[in-house]
Amino acid sequence: MLEAESTITVQSEGDDRLGRPPDVALVDAGALRLLDPLVLDRWPHVRVILIGQPDPEDGAEWRQAVSGVLSAHVHAAVLITAVRAVANGLLVADPDVDDLPLFGGTGADAMRGEATVALTPRERQVLDLVARGYPNKSIAYELGITEHTAKFHVGSLLAKFGAASRAEIVTNATRSGVLTF
Repeated sequence: MLEAESTITVQSEGDDRLGRPPDVALVDAGALRLLDPLVLDRWPHVRVILIGQPDPEDGAEWRQAVSGVLSAHVHAAVLITAVRAVANGLLVADPDVDDLPLFGGTGADAMRGEATVALTPRERQVLDLVARGYPNKSIAYELGITEHTAKFHVGSLLAKFGAASRAEIVTNATRSGVLTF
């Protein structure tokens, strides 16, 4: 699926044509026991996306090495988006994976399984709409509030996430585990 995307270069184990480690490694959940010997020992700073449902018997040590978990039935567009997001230091959690384990790999030190920012239910709604790219006027319409109130809630999110922009709200909320896609 990734080879069809011109902006992503795919290399397999033993393929060093790039002359540098990959940004992201995809690992089948059934091969977790091979994560250290085949991937992390060779590329200790690679970001890992786990594909499939992890077996609870596999222990917990792998969780700190993984920056994303996707369903084995992931669509190409979702996989491409996930690879790009993880390469940029974000965490990816597929809602189709049952009993999603808590994880937080390379570049994800802020997320350790608990959200660090407390949001009101209304702030949560506004955050979801900000993440979908809604401007204040559309947020107000969608939630049945005034545009001024929507602006107030966005300002509150800027402060709570230490952000200077709406994009930074989404980035910081994702990194802290408050927002997942």
